[in-house]
Amino acid sequence: MRNQIDFLKVLEEYRIEHQLGSSGEWVNMPCPNCYQGDKKYGLGINLSSGAGYCWRCGGMDPKKAILKTIGKCRLEWPTTGDRGLGAETTRSKQKNSLRGPSSSLLRVSMPYGARRIAEKHKSYLKSRGFDPRKLESTWSLFGTENLGPYKHRIIAPITRAGKMVCYQGRDITGKAKERYKSCPDQEATVPIKNCLYGIDFVQNDRIVITEGITKVWRLGSGAVGTFGVNVTEHQLLLLSKFRERFILFDSDQAGIEKAESVAKRISVLGGLTEIISPCFENGVTDVADISDWEAEKLMKKLGFNF
Repeated sequence: MRNQIDFLKVLEEYRIEHQLGSSGEWVNMPCPNCYQGDKKYGLGINLSSGAGYCWRCGGMDPKKAILKTIGKCRLEWPTTGDRGLGAETTRSKQKNSLRGPSSSLLRVSMPYGARRIAEKHKSYLKSRGFDPRKLESTWSLFGTENLGPYKHRIIAPITRAGKMVCYQGRDITGKAKERYKSCPDQEATVPIKNCLYGIDFVQNDRIVITEGITKVWRLGSGAVGTFGVNVTEHQLLLLSKFRERFILFDSDQAGIEKAESVAKRISVLGGLTEIISPCFENGVTDVADISDWEAEKLMKKLGFNF
């Protein structure tokens, strides 16, 4: 039999949200024509025949749907080879392996519409004093448009040992109810509060602990984010592996109190823990809002070399 497009592989490689059907014969994805921001993925693709059908708006060519979703005009389409017994067995193994969190096939799907950051995302970053090109290259950032539950956000992949296990989106409009919106725990390989943003970039046994992704972007390698001032036991365990730990939360009352609480909890695990409260220019209290020059000066003072 002639080769068929391996739609499951395409969806995974291009980080398009999808769900494998219980039978292993179908994979479902958001329909780019009628997606309404929920988890009822209307477009089903038959992995054997390659046929597609959206229960909301009717039939749709899966190739066109994928091209429209990722906004590209050409793709390298992976093929499945013979669609005989061997292929059925492979899909069965995939279905079973996706049930367990230790599976190498278990991947986190990016939110609907995530793609390379666009001009509006770059404009937001520039307004915050960031270099969009540098951040996109270093942190592999993505952006969303005006559809879906993560619309108008910069999406930051969260990695562990180089593998994306979760993500968080930062609103760029200033109008969203939630400035930060994370991948739901049930859809993540590792829940977000079991992670430290930027830990893969720490190169020695000292670390700067701060709250959020934008602060880590500002401070650079050597800093990690805890996704808020509330630090979990799992995050403390990860932090305890470093010999020197500097806690740098916002210098408002809430940040100071939480920094002291974290310092007490982590100090019993050994090593050196220190709360730092530098005075920044113009009375800035949010580390993300200092200049790159101030950030570099601070990190060098703490013993980090770039």
